[in-house]
Amino acid sequence: MQVAAKRHVLWVNGWPQIGGAERAQLTLFRELRDQYRFTVVLPSEADTKLIDEVRVLGFEVKHAPLTSLRRTLNPFALARFGGRLAVANLDIFKILNQERFDLVHTAYSYDIPFCAIAARIKKLPVFWLIENPEIFNRVKVGILNSFSLHGIGGTSTKILSEAVHSGLRANRSAWIPNGYDDHIFHPNLSPRSPSSGSAVKIGFAGIFSERKGVLELCRAFGALRKILEDKGANSPQIELWLAGNGEAHYKKEIQKILEYYGIQNLVHFESAIHTPQKMFEFYQKLDLYVMLSKREGMSVAMLEAMGSGVASAILSPWGDDVITDPQVGIRLTTDDPNAVANALLPIVLDANKRNDMARAGEAKVRAQFSSHQAAKNLAQMYQEIISS
Repeated sequence: MQVAAKRHVLWVNGWPQIGGAERAQLTLFRELRDQYRFTVVLPSEADTKLIDEVRVLGFEVKHAPLTSLRRTLNPFALARFGGRLAVANLDIFKILNQERFDLVHTAYSYDIPFCAIAARIKKLPVFWLIENPEIFNRVKVGILNSFSLHGIGGTSTKILSEAVHSGLRANRSAWIPNGYDDHIFHPNLSPRSPSSGSAVKIGFAGIFSERKGVLELCRAFGALRKILEDKGANSPQIELWLAGNGEAHYKKEIQKILEYYGIQNLVHFESAIHTPQKMFEFYQKLDLYVMLSKREGMSVAMLEAMGSGVASAILSPWGDDVITDPQVGIRLTTDDPNAVANALLPIVLDANKRNDMARAGEAKVRAQFSSHQAAKNLAQMYQEIISS
């Protein structure tokens, strides 16, 4: 009996480093290895960590002079960009000539011009999975529509809705949520580490940046600490655990806030977490995961934390398709420190309520947002595009 050949996907990713968006898509690709082959095109200056994570999955890595679009009228910068655009399409055309491909999958909007011309010559469909919120002005939409996308996906329903309502055209569109690796982030794999003493540990993992709202989280923690102090000696102690890193100036702002509230000794930083297993160990320390993102799609870190059995609260205007029920988690509506502190207060004070929320959240993400479930959505989109 002849075995059908696997479909072949070319993934074009112009971001040179490994971040949440890259890991999210690679996690889905891993789940589809039995059905699809993946060849990956990365920027010429791609970080070795990104290359290593791609190769660990058994995917072949190619390079092209991909770059992000910059808002400039400098003639030299425009000429350089035009040169890279031409060379990148030529390089990708050569890659497409080497083997038979069925689909080109792009990671970012600025990747599309770098491969769409080559894909059109080879008569291959182009699919764009929109990970993060985009600014869809008329110029951008016009440029993207000129490349005749065959499919678009959004990792959150709001991101997808924004793209469609802006006039972005594609033959097919679908909500394709990020998935998390439930083989690793699963509370039954390791018992939860008990909080030291009576301290309730609140945590966050990600890049320390304005987009992630880490400053606002520190202010909310300071406000929560003040409320608990005012309640008296019977109130639980709290700690803030932050996993990640960021620019030096932003970290200085964090320190200023900690000093203002006098909470330096209650905040712990974890910067050397490089593997999913270490991230799982970090989540297992926490009693409550909180994120105050300002502009982000569906957070993989939030899914991982909830999958690890941690109660969660989120402010994410663009990516919260998970916490739709108060039993599952806390849906924050503002990053005002006092408002956030008062929203967190009931589950900080009530361990039973916190544990019930953690169990409900873990059950929901495992049922709907595991990498296996999310990969099914992506595979269906691939199949519809290729079949058409």
